[in-house]
Amino acid sequence: MGNWVRFAGERKDDLGARIRNQSPRWDEALVPPALLRDPVRIVTAVSRLPASKEPISKGKFMEDYLRQRDIEFLDENVPALNGRTPRQAASDSALRPDLIRLMKERIRDCDTRNLETAGANDLNWMLRELGLNEILFDPPPLRPRFKLASIGPEDEEFEEQPEFLDFPAPPPLPDQPWTQPEAMARFQEVMASFSSLSEPLDYLLEMDYPLFDDLREVVGDAVLEREYQFLDPIMALLVLCFAPCGTNPPEIYFDDLNGSFLRELQSLEGWPRTAVERQFAEWVSQCAQPELLTVFFNLTNGLTEEAPAKLRPRTNVRLTFFIILRIVINELDRALREGS
Repeated sequence: MGNWVRFAGERKDDLGARIRNQSPRWDEALVPPALLRDPVRIVTAVSRLPASKEPISKGKFMEDYLRQRDIEFLDENVPALNGRTPRQAASDSALRPDLIRLMKERIRDCDTRNLETAGANDLNWMLRELGLNEILFDPPPLRPRFKLASIGPEDEEFEEQPEFLDFPAPPPLPDQPWTQPEAMARFQEVMASFSSLSEPLDYLLEMDYPLFDDLREVVGDAVLEREYQFLDPIMALLVLCFAPCGTNPPEIYFDDLNGSFLRELQSLEGWPRTAVERQFAEWVSQCAQPELLTVFFNLTNGLTEEAPAKLRPRTNVRLTFFIILRIVINELDRALREGS
């Protein structure tokens, strides 16, 4: 462009360092050793029941679902049991008290559901299988339904509606994708709303936002669990760029997410090997929000390089991360524009 332009300056932002500096400092000597030895881990689970040919009531469906979850629980690796299954913990004298505490919680939850639904379910079959005779008692008698929460008749149909659906709609998107300054401003606004990188994820998990579980089912074991735990906080920041705190995060349906991921994988197979850089640049530019995608590419790369060796994602999974970022941005953009 000749004399029409002149160089004014350049700047590099170390997003990883900025996030690290915002984390509160702590004294390791004040932390209980058990927390350092076995830090809190995010546990997710997905259960699906086969479709029945006969009509099934909502109550019977929930009863079957809970029964299946109880059966699966007996052979699941539970962090609170040092990664052992309940069956294994039942025969371990050191873990048995922890198992009894967990089972008491499940029994209390079951009894609460019976009060609210006039049900007669009990978990004694689980106690017998685990040999926990010290807490094996006859279940309470059948009782009439008792409301534990003040829910009006008009609300009963939506009693288990995820909390995030109750929030007001986020600000509408402009007609054109965000520019680079606009995308960076969105990102910085989200970062300024929280004191650490884990808080945005905790915020979305508390309101039952389903994206994180859905991604695990869509992507499967192409990404390891420790890599999902690395990616989850980044995805939380991404969601909040579209829906700031206190607004309704766009609902992304599982089938849409799954279809987008499969289409991306198929499109990458057709990339010419001699022009990968050009193809990648076009791929980024075709995203619904290319500048926001670039911000999160840089964030992901920066955090990956700075992560300790034991926590650092594998090199060959980075492209999968980029695909996930792109499809989630596209689906969030589409859902928000369609008023989901």
